Amino acid sequence: MSRGLDIERPGRENVPGRERNALELLEALDGTIRGRSERNARLLAESQATGEPYLDLLKQAVRDKEAGEQHQRRAGRERLRERRERSGHRREHDPRQPRRSFAERVNGAIRDVGTFRAVALRDLVARQFDGHPFAAHKAVAQLERRGLVERRQAQGPQGGTFTVLVATRGGAAAAEALWREAGRQGQRTFSGAVKAAEVGHDVAVYRAAIAAQERIEATGGRVTRVRIDAELKGEIAARGERARRMRDHKAGEAARTRAAADLGVPVQDGRVLVPDAQLEYVAGDGRDGRCNVEVASEHYRGREIRAKAKAGFEMYASSPRAAGVVQRALAGVGGGTRGRSGIGGVAGGRSGSRGGRPYEVFEL
Repeated sequence: MSRGLDIERPGRENVPGRERNALELLEALDGTIRGRSERNARLLAESQATGEPYLDLLKQAVRDKEAGEQHQRRAGRERLRERRERSGHRREHDPRQPRRSFAERVNGAIRDVGTFRAVALRDLVARQFDGHPFAAHKAVAQLERRGLVERRQAQGPQGGTFTVLVATRGGAAAAEALWREAGRQGQRTFSGAVKAAEVGHDVAVYRAAIAAQERIEATGGRVTRVRIDAELKGEIAARGERARRMRDHKAGEAARTRAAADLGVPVQDGRVLVPDAQLEYVAGDGRDGRCNVEVASEHYRGREIRAKAKAGFEMYASSPRAAGVVQRALAGVGGGTRGRSGIGGVAGGRSGSRGGRPYEVFEL
């Protein structure tokens, strides 16, 4: 077996450029030969100790090395793709999705902002503009000039700030008109933003609802309407108040319960469990359905989390700390777990079932 090449290594500063390149090549070759010699010696000793043919061990070692190199290359490509997406790098067009013009993407952006009341700019970049920040900023500037959206600054759970878009009254009206053109006749839209402390929560609701919508569409379904908590609470309260004024308090409570049932909002022990968002959809087999989405913060109580999970809500978390609260609350509830990549780069997830209805933890 070779012991490697004995190469005399003079000081490189005294070696001409062409000869220096040759020297570096010889050194690399020497390292390769030495490495292979050490491997072969190790395999020969293993063959003598175990009685397994040396050539079989050598072939397996070569296959293992090639498999490891392939894994490293794949992992490197995946890390590069993730870095590009996190930095807003443009993604390749998905051939499974129809191509959209710039105008269609702008319309999609104003529809999303009007529907969910507040949307992070970076989320619009990812969803409506395929991760292309230049196109997204161009679209937002256009919407601002038309007086349809406004920029706000919000604070995330880790203390950092990020840009949020909210619809003006004109923007909400434009979004509603665009939804009617798209076939969502009853879709409501909203203008302005809630309290500054709640903007981050609204952003998380958008992310969670889009994640739920993508899962519905992945199975051949189609979302036909989205209701956020403001619409659900308003409609339930209005119907209860009308009945109370016409009759009495008991009639008002009964009307609230009926309104909740009509809207697919569960009632437990007299409490109406209003979700942060509700997606009405037509499943791939043609059946109508509703998906109630809840985004829990770190301040949620375990009892509340368990009640909504038991009622069939899809449970999400607005921060890593909130995810821990949700997971502790649901520990031992339902069956099975599976890992998921969280929006915003937080990994991990938990899912299961309770009473035949699905629930899921998805960290944002």
